Amino acid sequence: MIAQAHECVWQKAVMEHMKYGTVARLAIKASDYYESFLSNCNSLVPDYWKTIGEIKHNYFKAVAQYQKANEAISSGRYGEEIARLYLAKSNNAAAIQKLSELTNPTLHPSFVQQIYTLDHSIDRDLIRAEKDNDVVYMETVPQPNQLAPILRSDMAKPILPSFILDPSYWLVLTERPNDSLFIKRPLFEKLVPFAVHQAVSVYNDKKNYIVQNDIIEKNSVLEQEYQKVITELRLPYSLDIIDTLPKELLTYAEEVQDLGGIQTLNDMLHKIQDMSKKALGLIEEGFNALEEENEQDAMLSKQYGKRKYII
Repeated sequence: MIAQAHECVWQKAVMEHMKYGTVARLAIKASDYYESFLSNCNSLVPDYWKTIGEIKHNYFKAVAQYQKANEAISSGRYGEEIARLYLAKSNNAAAIQKLSELTNPTLHPSFVQQIYTLDHSIDRDLIRAEKDNDVVYMETVPQPNQLAPILRSDMAKPILPSFILDPSYWLVLTERPNDSLFIKRPLFEKLVPFAVHQAVSVYNDKKNYIVQNDIIEKNSVLEQEYQKVITELRLPYSLDIIDTLPKELLTYAEEVQDLGGIQTLNDMLHKIQDMSKKALGLIEEGFNALEEENEQDAMLSKQYGKRKYII
């Protein structure tokens, strides 16, 4: 975010046509910020973010060298102009190379156009500068390590708001009682501990497991069994095709009617009940007789003992 903020300052300087040196110092600092972003990336940062960081790092370095080249020619340093144009060409080529690797088109088309416009400007100025130097000025082109480093202009700083640094800030705003931002308590006072979040996560996992395995899956099994039984019994279609009662049932009904109908069935039922009572009485008499014989046997066995008599 600091790099993006600094990039905004650089863009403002370009739009206001500030001096070449000023724009170069802002551009090289923006490049440094994007380089810092790349050095602090971890596995959680998406790959296309890293690619965008590399594109902007190389692009702003190329812009800085190009602006310093313009400053050099305005000061009559023609050899330095050519050297810086070559550096700008190299850095911008690296940006274009990374741009071709970007699969997720998240860069604004206007920024992409700036990269290609800069490349065209560098090529045009490089052809002109080399021709002029070879024919007219004949200055020695210095090596990149012989060029003076570009100074930095830092225009963005990470500053935390006072109400973040000092949570008690929200307790002393007595002059703003009607302010919607006046929460009347320290920030993060009701922040839930991480252990609570873990417990909630475990609870949700177990709940989902129980619902899935003990309810949804069992219900699915029962539903399959239900459909299987319904299919085997051919329901409800088998009920719809019954138009008349079976012939055997009709025959039995006619026989019952011939014998007297319901009254005959009731008489037979009463007769069966009477016979059942008589049978129970006979069974009870039999049990009583057996019980008397058992008592008499026990008495005689006690009196005479268990002797064996041979007749």
